[in-house]
Amino acid sequence: MAAEVIMPQLGMIQTDACLLEWLRADGDDVAEGEPVALIATDKADVEIESPAAGILSGLAVEPGQSAAVGTVIAYVLAPSERAPDPAGVAAPSQVVAAPPAADPPVSRARRVMAQRMAESFRTAPHLAVETSFDATAALAACGDRTTVTDLVLHAVAVVLRDHRSLNATFDADRAVPFERIDIGLAIDTDDGLLVPVLTGVDELELTDLTAGRAALVERARGGALVAGDLGDATFTVSNLGVFDVDAAWPVINPPGVAILAVGRARRQAVVVDDDAIVVRPVARLVLTADHRAVDGGQAARFLGALKAELEGSG
Repeated sequence: MAAEVIMPQLGMIQTDACLLEWLRADGDDVAEGEPVALIATDKADVEIESPAAGILSGLAVEPGQSAAVGTVIAYVLAPSERAPDPAGVAAPSQVVAAPPAADPPVSRARRVMAQRMAESFRTAPHLAVETSFDATAALAACGDRTTVTDLVLHAVAVVLRDHRSLNATFDADRAVPFERIDIGLAIDTDDGLLVPVLTGVDELELTDLTAGRAALVERARGGALVAGDLGDATFTVSNLGVFDVDAAWPVINPPGVAILAVGRARRQAVVVDDDAIVVRPVARLVLTADHRAVDGGQAARFLGALKAELEGSG
């Protein structure tokens, strides 16, 4: 029976994807799992793999065209098989020519991200809550490959276990908690901002999280993200500590209801318990949340617990 090559859905709010290139030609022999097409989603370029071994046939979408998720864009056939009626593969209403490039051209991913961020800011009332934490313990814990980003990701996952309202989506006038904790990590690349996802972060030991984060950053900056990297984030983290930035007020990344921005660790005078003044590295944390799903008290309690976790007293 003919195996269908389907335009995949890599996120809850993705509706279509653009075919960039067929990696194999109509009539080519392909192996199961072999990349046969390259598509552009709203997050990154991704390869589509062959669902079976056989002959690639019935290519229904041209490079530069978009197709709705779930659309059959080709088949993989046995030697004696014929492709089904092409009319059932990709109806004209499902295939839309990509707009012509314009003043330099903007990538499809950036266009879609811009639309999503504008819609998020327009539809979700953004609640911003800020605190700062003593980064002494966090900086001391860094070493080998472990970074402040790893420690923040780990702390966020631990705290989210007890603050599920921050690990949710807002749908049909109600907040719906996610079962998993899948954290999106904002990564600065030569092609712009990408937000791939680390899955099941609350189930990872710090060493595994560090390795996973390092590999994810390498794939993102090398243009080698895979489908598993591009799911929906249930919460997002943006660490701007490598820049000369103290704080940022980020826009919520749908479908999640909250995003955390981390600023640089800056040495400053701090009053400690015995009223002595000491110099410590201090970093600011800004949580932006969808006020429809999260109120100020919930946001403040989350940040308080996160601060305690990062300072080693959580």
